[in-house]
Amino acid sequence: MAFLDTETTGTESSAELIELAIVNTACDPITGEVLGILDQYDWQRDQRMGKSLDEARVQGLLTRADCIVARKADFDRRMLAGVYPPRDHPWTKKLTWKCSLNGI
Repeated sequence: MAFLDTETTGTESSAELIELAIVNTACDPITGEVLGILDQYDWQRDQRMGKSLDEARVQGLLTRADCIVARKADFDRRMLAGVYPPRDHPWTKKLTWKCSLNGI
């Protein structure tokens, strides 16, 4: 399971991604209990240095997970699609999302 969170410049469609955090965990398939952290990635945009997302790392973390859990998952999914449009990054179409705000 991957837990994902974004921070943006706003909520409108023109908002830009300024932070992305992903934590991959091992979970018990029967109870759903989180057993431990496998890997994590934390990115913050730095306009002075032009720090860009590590696409290979993001792709690896997200495609390794059976599902992605996010608070307000629809919003985070939209923000991720703004950075990795499905037409250009077909791996994003395979992602299964669950929302921790509206029930998993």
